Amino acid sequence: MPRIMSSKWPSGRSKAPIPKTKSASRRILRN
Repeated sequence: MPRIMSSKWPSGRSKAPIPKTKSASRRILRN
């Protein structure tokens, strides 16, 4: 999992993040 996700949400929410942030984090990782 990207560090941005775990940094923005706790481990509990990290499992089900917002779709918008998910696609954004994926773009950053692929970028």
